[in-house]
Amino acid sequence: MKYCSNCGNKVEQSSNFCEKCGSELRTINESANESNDKHRYRTFSVWAAIFSIFYYGKKKMWAKGFVLMSLVYIILIITTLINPDWVVLVATITSVLIFGIMSPIDVKRYNEKKETMWPELPSFLRSKVVVGILFTTLLLSYITVLFYNPSESSIEESSVSVVTEIVQDQWGLDVECERVIITKDLGNNNYEAKAEMDTGEVLDITIEYYPKKDTIYVEIPYQ
Repeated sequence: MKYCSNCGNKVEQSSNFCEKCGSELRTINESANESNDKHRYRTFSVWAAIFSIFYYGKKKMWAKGFVLMSLVYIILIITTLINPDWVVLVATITSVLIFGIMSPIDVKRYNEKKETMWPELPSFLRSKVVVGILFTTLLLSYITVLFYNPSESSIEESSVSVVTEIVQDQWGLDVECERVIITKDLGNNNYEAKAEMDTGEVLDITIEYYPKKDTIYVEIPYQ
């Protein structure tokens, strides 16, 4: 004998429906299988979090991987422009979260529907050519932003007038600085640089920058 899970009525072992309430009767194994099906897919994938786009490639979802990586690059470009010191931390957290959370969903949809691109996206973004161009453009943009340091450029420009002031007021020379080029980053906002004068002479200088005060100190060692 077995019992109806809905009303508790005793029913025959071979019965598929309860004679009292009409509920469908299922075996323990059937219920367990349904429960397993519901929990088969995880909510976070550690492997995807580690291998990111390569994990998507292994699962035959390269296009989705490129789109997600493009999103990571957009975030990194913005971070680099705001504060380059945060790039490594933001890159790690962003990649881990995006790929780790999205991959179980995408793997499930691929297994069920063989879906390689989200149908919710606009049609032009579902094109592999467009995705490839987008990914390449963002990758090159990120590399450009990463190696171009706008803060150094502004420090060089601001140092020109300071060098001119030093050589005119302290050295009593009637010369002007035309350009300053940073040659070495010493760390902690200290730099070695070359100051090109309008006479053609090049001076070795050191620059110390205080970002909180937005102040620049220039020292011209004895030449």
